Amino acid sequence: MDNPNSILLWCIVAIVLVIGVIVTLEKRRPQWQFYLRKSLHIVVIFVAAFASVNIESWLLPVMSWVASFALWFAIKRGWFEEIVAGEQSRKPWGMVYFSVVFALLTSLPFFLKGLSTQQNLLLRWMNGWAFCTLAWADGLAGMLGRWWSSSLSDRSKWIFTLESERKSWLGFVVFWWVAVLIGGLMLWGLGRVIPDAYWVGAVDWPQLVVFGFVVAMVEMICGKGSDNLFVVLAVWLFSGAIFVGLLGKSHAFFLQGTGFLIVYLLFSVFVAVGLYKWRVLDNTGAVMAWILAFVVVIMAGWSIWPLVVFLGMASCVGRLRKKDASSILGDSKDGKPRDRWQVLANGGLYMGSAVMVYMAKMGAAEIFGFSISPGFGEKCKLLALFTLSASCADTLSSEVGQWLGGEPRSIISGRRLSKGVSGGVTMAGFMGAFFGAVAIAMYGFLSDWIELRQIKHWGQWQIFILIVGFGLLGTLIDSVMGDLFQRKYTRLDGVLSDVPDKENEAIAKGFNWMTNDIVNAVTGILTLLLGGLYLF
Repeated sequence: MDNPNSILLWCIVAIVLVIGVIVTLEKRRPQWQFYLRKSLHIVVIFVAAFASVNIESWLLPVMSWVASFALWFAIKRGWFEEIVAGEQSRKPWGMVYFSVVFALLTSLPFFLKGLSTQQNLLLRWMNGWAFCTLAWADGLAGMLGRWWSSSLSDRSKWIFTLESERKSWLGFVVFWWVAVLIGGLMLWGLGRVIPDAYWVGAVDWPQLVVFGFVVAMVEMICGKGSDNLFVVLAVWLFSGAIFVGLLGKSHAFFLQGTGFLIVYLLFSVFVAVGLYKWRVLDNTGAVMAWILAFVVVIMAGWSIWPLVVFLGMASCVGRLRKKDASSILGDSKDGKPRDRWQVLANGGLYMGSAVMVYMAKMGAAEIFGFSISPGFGEKCKLLALFTLSASCADTLSSEVGQWLGGEPRSIISGRRLSKGVSGGVTMAGFMGAFFGAVAIAMYGFLSDWIELRQIKHWGQWQIFILIVGFGLLGTLIDSVMGDLFQRKYTRLDGVLSDVPDKENEAIAKGFNWMTNDIVNAVTGILTLLLGGLYLF
């Protein structure tokens, strides 16, 4: 093989030449800007993928970190702005996201000590697979989707609206099947490097098809260039799960059989569409909820019932509570279908815990030289229930408090507040929080905790009380943070509101960036940390 530094030099030369050609063409054909930049996206990221597989030199991550800082500075100054749909200019932060994740993943082998030659090889191939998928699947989907959607109206059923962006379902299908093809080629290529690999001539195409669909769903709800980060991480995770077959562990994306995967895929998509049609979730919330459920059910192997209970109770109580004038001073999303940020704020940590269990089950930790302690899976599951209990308790506290409660008072000062304003508490709201926590705890009570029984010597009632306790603790944290830090406005009549008055949009209390979604997310993180300190 050539010297790594010489390969790196040729990669840099290739990228510089391509950038020069694209910049020249942009000046001569500005109407081609989108397609030229997508072409640049494909070539540059594909060269980066080649470098990540073939170069074992500390210069690669060092140069990537330098490039990340330079790109951040340049984009902050307004360079590289591009025109997107609707003739709006946009700063391409996706360039920075990609550069940072590339630097992180190529740095990883140098921070993990004692890795074998095979482990280093797998890490490099994981990087290459992730970057190749981003290059070709995302690039081709963007170009073909833009070409096809340019003739469609804004309200076309073939368009997926993501805030100010418009994505097409054709682009989704292209991304899906290109991701499947890239996966097959990467497995075939590694089989050429390691002839006795299990997948030579026996690639599990149905599992690859499901893998591609999941990654395409992740890309669908990534806006403002964040797909350059999350698509890479998703593919990298799945490739790690399948590559551990070389280490004598599970060697499939998913432990479930093909028949179950296909049936689940069809049924779950049908349910997600139903939740969107019933206005429980908006389009982005439906996709995020589908991803959340897939991670929990298929990857971690957990029951879907805690999520069903949470969403069902929150939706039913939300529809039943009164919609009078006193409840319109809450968050601007109040009463509307839940979007992806609300789903992620309430269930993101539950999903993150499920991902950790998935990695443990598939043996992916061995790639990094880590070992899993006994009871790790059940501890992660209990932590997940802590966070979901807090989310369910907080949601029902707000809904029941606005529906049946009297005049709320600030949890900090005791000052009277209008219904719906963050930080206000009522006795009815507390009862709603209690029943929300109990609803999630009932699942924990009815579950088997074989390893925790042996390690902690806990009974079912102890686990039940813990889940209820952390749920109520999360509600308390949420109310305190909502009162102290969430942004609030003063209406013309002097009443505090979470929604700005058209005549006065000045912040009266809290921080401008502290929205209700962020409060919910931070509450979940604090609940997770406190629960982790208790369990581990």
